[in-house]
Amino acid sequence: MESATERRCLELIPHGRGGHMAVVEKNLLYVWGGLKSVAGGNAYVASDEILVNDFERGLWNLFNMLGTVPPVMSGTCSCSLDGHMYIFGGCSFFGENNQIYCVDLMDSNYKWREIIPETGSPPSPRDKLSCWVYKGKIIYFGGYGEKALEDFDTRNNSFIVDTASWVTNDLSP
Repeated sequence: MESATERRCLELIPHGRGGHMAVVEKNLLYVWGGLKSVAGGNAYVASDEILVNDFERGLWNLFNMLGTVPPVMSGTCSCSLDGHMYIFGGCSFFGENNQIYCVDLMDSNYKWREIIPETGSPPSPRDKLSCWVYKGKIIYFGGYGEKALEDFDTRNNSFIVDTASWVTNDLSP
């Protein structure tokens, strides 16, 4: 029996979208956020929904998400670490942001929580950035944001999930 928060997309392939994020955990592909084409324009995809594709069964499921739901966004960076999906940055109606959110992918309730760093300063607000996981750290790089060239911090920033802190990696020669 399906949960009350699950809607099946048995016969349909989800509509195309751009600026979304996707992560793989075990045999499941998770797709969140982005923009979709509507009547010749773009519209943000609802931020309280997540598409899940089961590679083995070839089925799409659409789940409603709970908790501190992020704003609708595109250009968000995402990764999977220890069964959790982390998103950072992105662009919404209010411009770029530098917030980080997390959802436990192993819990079928898909409850968002915003992570408030206990120490350090986050990177400047941005979208269209990259990230990867290395030795338990999420490394963020690049992106686009409203900042003057002289205001850019040339150091890379990483987020240590264990201690909920931002640290700066100085890669200067």
